[in-house]
Amino acid sequence: MLGDNDVAGGIDRVARWAQDGKIKVFNLPEFDPLWDEIGKYHWKDLPIKSKGNAPEEPVKSNDHLCDAIRYLINDLEVSFQPEDDDDIDWYEEVPIGQYDKRWMGV
Repeated sequence: MLGDNDVAGGIDRVARWAQDGKIKVFNLPEFDPLWDEIGKYHWKDLPIKSKGNAPEEPVKSNDHLCDAIRYLINDLEVSFQPEDDDDIDWYEEVPIGQYDKRWMGV
């Protein structure tokens, strides 16, 4: 499987997941490097006299943790998308505390 290299789309996806409460990062000392990286994350300045529409791009420096989160969310979003409606037949909700082994292929 090829990776999704759409950086702007991936950043938008991470922001949407954070807004929707699908991901949470706690304010613990173990996450200080991530918070430092997020605080320094910024976009390249666009040239004033650029011809056409120059694409917005983040500065690619000290962004390894942000990239890892983007890759994870991209992968999760793609992994949970059925190719068509017939592919969702395997899923069945079960009460909390119980599980259904079919998702493991058992």
